[in-house]
Amino acid sequence: MADVDLCCNVSICGYDAEDSTLIVKHLKNHIRAGKEISCPYLACFRKFRNLNTFSSHIRRTHRLSIQPREEVMQIDCPIIFGSIRTPQVFSSPSPLIQMDPSVDSLETLRRNCTVFCAMLQYKLLIPGITISKILEAQQKINSCTHASIELAIKNVLQDEGIDQSVIKKVLESVMHVMMNTPVGDGTLQSSYLRERLYKKLLSFVEPLSYNVARTLSQPEPNKESYQYIPIVDSIKALFKYESIRYQYLNPIDPGNYLLDIKDGGAFKKNSFFNQEAVLRPLQIILYQDAFEIVNPLGSAKKKHKILATYFTLGNIHPYCRSKVSPIQLVMLVKEHYVSNECIKDIFSPLLADLKIIEHEGIDLGFSEKVRGSISCILGDNLGSHWIGGFVTNFGTSEYFCRYCSVKRSDFSENSIVIETLRTKESYDQSVNQMLLQVSGNITGIKYDCIFNQLNYFHVCQPSLPPCLAHDIFEGVAQFDMAIFIQCLISKGWFTLDYLNMRISTFHYNKSDSTSKPQILKPNLEKLTGNASQNRAFLRLFPFWVVDKVQDFDDPIWQMIINLRYIVELICAPKASNAIISALQWLLPLYVASRKQLFPGHTVRPKHHYLMHYPELISLFGPLIRCWTLRFEGKHSYFKNVVRRTGNFVNVCKTLAHSHQMMQACMLEQRFACPLIRRHLANQQIVYSEAIMHKKNTWL
Repeated sequence: MADVDLCCNVSICGYDAEDSTLIVKHLKNHIRAGKEISCPYLACFRKFRNLNTFSSHIRRTHRLSIQPREEVMQIDCPIIFGSIRTPQVFSSPSPLIQMDPSVDSLETLRRNCTVFCAMLQYKLLIPGITISKILEAQQKINSCTHASIELAIKNVLQDEGIDQSVIKKVLESVMHVMMNTPVGDGTLQSSYLRERLYKKLLSFVEPLSYNVARTLSQPEPNKESYQYIPIVDSIKALFKYESIRYQYLNPIDPGNYLLDIKDGGAFKKNSFFNQEAVLRPLQIILYQDAFEIVNPLGSAKKKHKILATYFTLGNIHPYCRSKVSPIQLVMLVKEHYVSNECIKDIFSPLLADLKIIEHEGIDLGFSEKVRGSISCILGDNLGSHWIGGFVTNFGTSEYFCRYCSVKRSDFSENSIVIETLRTKESYDQSVNQMLLQVSGNITGIKYDCIFNQLNYFHVCQPSLPPCLAHDIFEGVAQFDMAIFIQCLISKGWFTLDYLNMRISTFHYNKSDSTSKPQILKPNLEKLTGNASQNRAFLRLFPFWVVDKVQDFDDPIWQMIINLRYIVELICAPKASNAIISALQWLLPLYVASRKQLFPGHTVRPKHHYLMHYPELISLFGPLIRCWTLRFEGKHSYFKNVVRRTGNFVNVCKTLAHSHQMMQACMLEQRFACPLIRRHLANQQIVYSEAIMHKKNTWL
């Protein structure tokens, strides 16, 4: 008997059925209303809009059965920290605020109206003046319908012989309800009143403004400020959400595999996360990156480039952490205000809060304060080297690796060489040499990382994981595949036009259609797509040209197959010793063959980073958990805000305020992170593994 989710999966509907028969009947009503529904069976991921198709699917696939709610939703959750008891029965949250009998219905209605207006303004980015006009029209509609409602109620009561004094009290009560709603009493009519009500009713974490100076030689600070959102307050707001608390108290057991960052050696060797005195510490994952909010090719290039810092918690299950909503904003600052000299001043508020979290802890409603520290700092190679104090010139610098002290000259002669790994002691020694201005080898370190001031964090523990999207899909695969395709075309296997035709006419499934590969240009130097498109290109390329392959033992074709297989192993959501051992053998073979077959094309630093991947997987777990694409998806919100508002006066403040309002709305409507059950999370992992297995069985 399959498990059934007895809560309606349609937005703005909080229906909760007693058995599987009732939930299926309820979902059929949504289909009749023209809405799309998902199959209520937890192991099924199909969606439906047609009533006959849905009925046939239930009858043939699941053979509709009745199952009590307690048998489906019961979960064993241990009691932790004494004062907090995790509920044993969970239901899918309704996006709207539930009507609690113990709470005044007028107050609930007021909160619903407030959240609705806030979502219009900060999630859908509808202008405030438009919202005012909508509310004004709604007020006119209410006043027009009130007279009709009053007359209808009066006629019914008179027909029933009710006394006139009773009828008067009933009508006055209805009038009181109509006039005391936020729409009726005018508390949402102006932008100022709405803003005040938002901050009063929602869990709004207000950004703080700090002045910044461009250089140390400029004593007067700039007029424009950068925005910092207190990380302590953001964590407290997150833990008001039931799902976050449940995932914090119930981590997923990895078994004999590596499923997440916390399963890697770097986390387990950290003395803070493994000391018995600290029970369930917070695992803070930071991310920093710079992005353009205007056209990067226009006249305003780099003028409004923003450096953003985000954070998420490693205590959240990976399935939920892969969504954009749980990612919280930490800081926004214009990039041209940031220099190596003022980096400590900019990050000092964040560092002060992190020290409080590390030493004193945060009161999250448990019987004792919860302490935490930085688990790792994510970013692309440029951002990771900048935040870690390493050189950022990857083209000419002698030391270009943040994991080992390999020299460019040695790498040019031996592409698979790995020198002595960097350690905390060697890093600190190089920093001391630099500070004392002692001539000698400082191994590519420019300054000390500000976060090394924390007691339980150091960039060379290591704590700067790689991003496989930048290293592979926007690096190795992007350039190497262009070289391989040129060679196959020169051999006469196919033409560029034929390959473009196959790319255009190939029947993509639903997941691949959103990242359809780009058409190749005549002067083929690299793949022109983004990371997701290049990933799809590498995976589907053999399907496009397999009928044109003249020799399956050709070394170029073998390199394509090996690269594809290496990428599938690296992107696996579940790592094991077998995968690490396979990569230790395949990666040196691929890089050495690449240099031998194409001596005219120099190997890149990203080829060297690949050589560290087996060790990095053992340190950080599956590298798919460390990539930055989900964090980069957060940038699109800020770009949309700028496009809608067109306001560039202190743009960081505008963006930070809008984002924090949006996050408060998401938290209030319970959209920030879906409430998942333990067995459903495990099914998601199994489902992902099934997909990966299917991809690897194409030959």
